[in-house]
Amino acid sequence: FISLQSNLFRPLNLVEKAIFFNKVYHLLSEDEISKTLKLLNLPVNQNTIQTLLVINKLNDDYKKLILNEKINPQILKYYEAFDEKSFLKLLNLGIKLFLSFSEQRELFELAYDLMRVDKLEEFLKELSQILDLEDYNQRKKAYKEAFMKFRYPFYSQKWKRLKEIKSFFTAKGVEVQYVPYLEERDVEIRFKVERLEDLEKRIKFLKSHGREIFSVFDE
Repeated sequence: FISLQSNLFRPLNLVEKAIFFNKVYHLLSEDEISKTLKLLNLPVNQNTIQTLLVINKLNDDYKKLILNEKINPQILKYYEAFDEKSFLKLLNLGIKLFLSFSEQRELFELAYDLMRVDKLEEFLKELSQILDLEDYNQRKKAYKEAFMKFRYPFYSQKWKRLKEIKSFFTAKGVEVQYVPYLEERDVEIRFKVERLEDLEKRIKFLKSHGREIFSVFDE
């Protein structure tokens, strides 16, 4: 602790804390580990320990990105869940796509789920192709579409059918809005009328074709 305490005249950054912790970790008892984390002003839990140990394994370029807040430290807990190649590929994708901390977390959460159903390689391949797009806005849009496609496969399969239904009703002056990703069965229907006769026509039309609106839930 002498080395640590002598440096406390200035705050240590996260990488410095990780380097120090890695040097003493295997020499400490469980109680001493807790005391050390508290001394470092870090949460006392297994995720913190895992994060510090992983930071120390990363090269200097990644450490700089952590210090510059380009990498969410919370995602480092997934290091042991993936093989190193897949983990670094995901990490680099998050960096090159300029994903926010929350987006990086969601990326790793989805990747972990996909790995368990043997879909990870397919997901990584599609994301890698997105990096070939030169325009930043195109990359972000393509990433979001790919993310949603793998996160909500049920929704992506029905996307074409949804467009057909909405287009059909829009042509008749009726706007149909579904809850995002069909997470609920609720549907919002809008239309404008100026006369009672128009209202009666709309109601008659909906009675005749309303089943189409809800058919997407049952297919």
